Amino acid sequence: MKRLFVKVGLAMLAMGLLTACSSDDEVNNGFVEPDNSTPEFTSANGWNPKHTEQGDRSITDIADITYDGMGEISWIVFTDLTKAPKTGPDYFRQYMNLGPDDSFRLEKNEVAYWMEPATYEDYQQLYKGIPVYSAHYDMYYNNGQMTGAGGTYIRISDVDVKPAFSVLKAKEIYARYLNTSPLLIEQGGMVACHNDALVIAEFPLSEGSSVWKPRLVYALQYNHEANYEGFCMIDAHTGRILRTWPNGYYCTVY
Repeated sequence: MKRLFVKVGLAMLAMGLLTACSSDDEVNNGFVEPDNSTPEFTSANGWNPKHTEQGDRSITDIADITYDGMGEISWIVFTDLTKAPKTGPDYFRQYMNLGPDDSFRLEKNEVAYWMEPATYEDYQQLYKGIPVYSAHYDMYYNNGQMTGAGGTYIRISDVDVKPAFSVLKAKEIYARYLNTSPLLIEQGGMVACHNDALVIAEFPLSEGSSVWKPRLVYALQYNHEANYEGFCMIDAHTGRILRTWPNGYYCTVY
């Protein structure tokens, strides 16, 4: 009887392992890993025109508005507080003209002690529920009245948010590049208040290109050696390692 239990247990374990492998294969859907001997982009890949090109400025009887290089509002100061939005959602609805798949989620609501009684709110941009890297907005209030807002909004319209392979495969890709174990690779760490593996980030169409487009990427980190290539973004459709950053550095794409 004991032998029977052992055989049944081993059979169930084997079936479990086969099921796990099969499940991962289904997620990866026959994905073939590309050559990742070097990242696609280096630190010399140019600067995002959103941040380098001079935007317009508009002054009305309600607000003083500054736009970024892509025509999105980067900063607004309300000069007529009686006509300013009451809440963050009011602001996004009135001034941002968001796409149907875009949203901002409130992450922080704090007292700005350096300018009390002012308070501020921090909103993270999402696209179809996926956090957008380096895209957030701050709303500023004084005695409950909005006085201004500023941040970065990335307009997205055609990003497929379904990855071509699993996060386990992404960890294997990064581990192979670092010559380490996938068990030491962690996900997330690039978007404040989130530990999501999948994020959306803007990259040039090619090295040095002035045209930038958002991509679905896996954000991964390796924290086991100082001054190492500790952060990484991998294209979640192609499997290509896009950029790496040393530990202790802010992960600036541009």
